[in-house]
Formats: sequence, structure tokens, C-alpha cells
Amino acid sequence: MEGHLHISPPPGHIEEADVVYQVLKPLYGMPHSWQVMMLPSPGRCLHVTWSHWQESKGFQKAGYEGAMWSRKDKDGDTILVATHVDDSIVTCSNDDKTDTFVREMLERFDGTCERNLTEMLGMERERDIEAGTSTLHQRAFTEKI
Repeated sequence: MEGHLHISPPPGHIEEADVVYQVLKPLYGMPHSWQVMMLPSPGRCLHVTWSHWQESKGFQKAGYEGAMWSRKDKDGDTILVATHVDDSIVTCSNDDKTDTFVREMLERFDGTCERNLTEMLGMERERDIEAGTSTLHQRAFTEKI
């Protein structure tokens, strides 16, 4: 969302003189009436807010895809974040940095963190730590077809 969005106080709230209400954290799924007022879609608001936050944390978009972010720290650790609407996968070469990133993200955005991800967006991930391999497939999806 470009610029600032100012709103009136909610119904029943006494409006104070010289007070301006600014939306700091647009929620995904804003009422359709907001879209009718020519505002960006809820998904677009979330994407722009997410993008600005990622940039403020030193991340850069990876390639042409606006949903993939990366940050390489001075000590060589890399954090990768892949996002689809309001779901993200975070991986890093340093567990402590992953934990710090997730904590900061959840301080800024409402959400949950599921460790040891095995499925997202119809894709399944199998990880063999001893062999040092990860496999990504869509077996369940293809079996339904």
C-alpha cells in the first residue's frame, strides 16, 4: 500500500479532537467495502506491507519473483523466505538466526510457526538428515488426478 491510510474511529468510539487514526497493520481479508472505495486489494496490502518489512530487515528479492527473499549476513549465513499470499517458508543456515527472524516476524505480523514443515500448497517435503537430502514432490496431488 503506497502512502498512508487514515480511518475514522470505530462506531461507538468517542472521537477525540486533534487525533488522526492511521492504519499501521492492514489485515488480510479487509472488508469488500474497502476494495469498492478503490483501495488496493487485501492481498496487495499484505504483499506491500510484507515487502517493506523484509526490505527494512535487509532482505532483497531473489530474481524476478516478488515472493522470494534472501539475506546473506556478514558472517556468511543466508536466510531464504518464500511466500505465497500469507504463508511463508523460512530456512537458514543458522538455527539461532532462524529463531530470531521468526520471533521478529511474529512481533510484527499475526501468525503461527510450524517447525519441521512437511507440506505446503499441495507440495510435500521429505527430509533425510543423515543422507543430507530433501525431496519435494506432489505425490498426493497427482494421485487425486
